[in-house]
Amino acid sequence: MAAAKAPLESRIAQALQGGAGSETLSGLIVEAQAQAEDLALTRDALRDTALNPATAPDAVRRARDALDDATFQAERLSVAVSRLREAQAEAQAREEDALRAQEYALALEERDAIAEELRTAYPDAARRIADILSRVVASNERLAAVNRARPDGAAHIETVEHHVRRVTDAGSVETSPGVVSVSQTPALVKAVRLPALAGIDAARGESFWRGGETAALRIGVARSA
Repeated sequence: MAAAKAPLESRIAQALQGGAGSETLSGLIVEAQAQAEDLALTRDALRDTALNPATAPDAVRRARDALDDATFQAERLSVAVSRLREAQAEAQAREEDALRAQEYALALEERDAIAEELRTAYPDAARRIADILSRVVASNERLAAVNRARPDGAAHIETVEHHVRRVTDAGSVETSPGVVSVSQTPALVKAVRLPALAGIDAARGESFWRGGETAALRIGVARSA
């Protein structure tokens, strides 16, 4: 069996002592306003009774006493509602700040995790890609020489990127065999930039790969490891 709810006055006093959430305070405000409306009706009825000339003197005294009490209770509720609204605003501010703090902590945790992953994975990944690109450059140079002196009847050998990406040496995209679009797509060896991981090294111009350079000019940055 559910426990009986404490009187509204007691619950308001407890909530205003601190620690109540904005939802609890909002509910108390609704209850207090509803009770204030009931008291207003009660006061009107008591006033009518006390002012009615036909009311017996003893009943008038009782009505006046009850009217004074209802007026006091209404004023007290009015003050309570005001205080509850202030407390609700403060509670809501605390709750919003707590949510911001939670999001801040999660964002920081995520940043640190990604930073560690970047710190540990990027140097090896960059070196591996730079090594592949340097071999693409070397292969392109070799194929250029081979294609110029290819045996009679031998087909032109496509470059690595043309073979894989369907991008011609001129940067056009081959949408289907023999059909070249007007779109221009830069070659990876020219477009890719793999700067050093450490900011100071990158500022000095050090990198794992700078697009457009030949394999001989590529710089592997050991300090970024």
